[in-house]
Amino acid sequence: MNSSLALPIAAIIGGEICFAIMGALIKYMSADLSTETIVFFRNSLALIIIIPLIIHQFGFTGFKSQQMHLHLVRGLIGVSAMSCFFYILGRMHFTEAILLKLCTPFFIPLIAALWLKEISSAATWFAIILGFIGVCIISEPKLQQNMSATFDALSLVGIGLLGACLAALAKVTIRKMGGGEPALRTVFYFGLFASLASLPVALQNWSEPSFNQFTLLLTLAGVATL
Repeated sequence: MNSSLALPIAAIIGGEICFAIMGALIKYMSADLSTETIVFFRNSLALIIIIPLIIHQFGFTGFKSQQMHLHLVRGLIGVSAMSCFFYILGRMHFTEAILLKLCTPFFIPLIAALWLKEISSAATWFAIILGFIGVCIISEPKLQQNMSATFDALSLVGIGLLGACLAALAKVTIRKMGGGEPALRTVFYFGLFASLASLPVALQNWSEPSFNQFTLLLTLAGVATL
């Protein structure tokens, strides 16, 4: 294998492993903790992890940004997408919820075309259409088997697709920032604005985590930060 490709491939594989672990943790904790509580702790605990890393690498100047408005937009959109995903994970079978989350790339070319004026090729659009058809074919019988109420099933699918669309918008926001923002700073401001946005909602439906649950929440934040 070309050595220049080894690191990116390893990063992609590692990211997918972390994503699977994160999904499993959310699914497990959703039985006892509210979605709002999990969302808040996932973001606030991630801040505890990321702040020392920024100070170590950049000093306190690492927190300065000329793209604060885009960080705010990304934080609000991203935490909304996260809430949708965490919600369906607690109420659908794991594989179906992950399948809906994986629809995110299908929305990116459309959003990029509308916002950034980046036009994708016809082959890309054809692949997106095929992808959506594939999701519908795979999801429909499983949803019918696993959920008794059709309306509830369609509602969860709708929430999942909304989350995928919002996640795509959050990713395009990073593209809009350009290459001037370090990854650590981007992660920090997402965690900051997502924590501030999710706290009032979490307090309305608060679940007090036990010590073991708090340990799992800290693990979730660490894996998600990776």
